[in-house]
Amino acid sequence: MFTDEQKLSCAVGELVHNLGNLIVDKDLLFGGLTVADGKILQALGHTLRTKEQSDKHQELKSVGIKPSLHSRAEIVEIAEAILLKGSESTGT
Repeated sequence: MFTDEQKLSCAVGELVHNLGNLIVDKDLLFGGLTVADGKILQALGHTLRTKEQSDKHQELKSVGIKPSLHSRAEIVEIAEAILLKGSESTGT
């Protein structure tokens, strides 16, 4: 049985991961977001979907993000900051 927080984390993780996929595949051009940003979003999304926070993702390690040191809400905020960086580039 999953808690409401786990269900929400999984749903947000799916959304973040799928946005990352679209950016990596260049199916979504969002401001100045790069393929590298998309890979970070994929890894953050995966982290949100899993039960245990793991520091194994190389994409996150390379930018100094350690999920084990953050709450799920903080991980969502990191993803949000990346996406907002893209929206600032488009002026929206």
